[in-house]
Amino acid sequence: QYTFQLQALATDGLGTVVASGKGKPFPSTGFRVGAPMPIVRPHPDLKLPGAFLYNRMPGWRSYMAGYYHIEVTLSERSPSAIASVHFAADDGTRAACEFYVRADGAAATTQIGCKVPLQKLPALSALALGGARVDRLAVEVRDANGEVVASGHVEREAISGEACEKWEVGKELMCLQQGSGGRELQKCVGRCEDCAQANGEAGFLIGETSECGSNPCSSDEVYCPGVVGCLAGAEAKEELCATHCGDGLAKYVASENLCALPCEVATAGLSTVVPPGSIVALTCPASEVQTNHGGEAAYLSCPEANTQRYYSTSSGAGSPWWEAARRNGTVPECRSCSADGDCSSNAVSVQPNAGQTA
Repeated sequence: QYTFQLQALATDGLGTVVASGKGKPFPSTGFRVGAPMPIVRPHPDLKLPGAFLYNRMPGWRSYMAGYYHIEVTLSERSPSAIASVHFAADDGTRAACEFYVRADGAAATTQIGCKVPLQKLPALSALALGGARVDRLAVEVRDANGEVVASGHVEREAISGEACEKWEVGKELMCLQQGSGGRELQKCVGRCEDCAQANGEAGFLIGETSECGSNPCSSDEVYCPGVVGCLAGAEAKEELCATHCGDGLAKYVASENLCALPCEVATAGLSTVVPPGSIVALTCPASEVQTNHGGEAAYLSCPEANTQRYYSTSSGAGSPWWEAARRNGTVPECRSCSADGDCSSNAVSVQPNAGQTA
């Protein structure tokens, strides 16, 4: 609510304050100039970072088994208890939030937690939006009498590698799967190997480095995951992989008809390249020397049929990929060698993977 003072101005811009009494505003009780707004944010239990997710929500139906858990806060206390929260799309489709059970049984007038049934909202994809990444949903908060006590909008974000990394921690890849009836299913995964296709094959990195899908190549071609795509030529597939894929570090895997890529990760100040099917000790670059010693060396392993070459910082220390790939040991700390420094101990040790997977 707001109160105002009125001032009458002459044509020269001068005037005197007019009020219902000296020093008193008009009107004395104030009046409403707009309805309260709902602030929608991820429920604290999701542990998603940052206020940048306020009044935004994921737009893919597979998110968190089809439910987005939220906390709704009104900008002003409602005169009556909150009874329902509704989301509406431009096509008229509506979805009612499903409430958590309140342990204290108290009536909520400013804040309540609930979960949005994503399956009841229209499917959203970047393609359907003409390349745009977001659309808007109307939000209405009602009391038990059906009266609107707050209204506003939230933005719904289409699935992408960037969106996956934001909304599902540790999963920075978008998985495209062919479902029944030719429908394309979308979800977020940590590795393309977790993007299983209808024929049982693992997913492959396609197009952009954040999308996983089925092998797009024919039997006469061989697939180089990522931006290269399908390779064909007079050379044998082994030679095609070694010459045209992965900077000469790719390896042909006949069972998958692809060129397995090396694993490359930069984290903790290190940059390590691991050939497919191998494990490599984490060491300092040739121009730097290790400053911490003691204990076993730490290793990184790379799958035999690896399809993801580059792993971002977010898939480094603390992520499931890093913890699975790294064998327990001391991660070296490095500094530049001095003019007379000795960097002779920095040799890289490459060993067979012995069945370990990243």
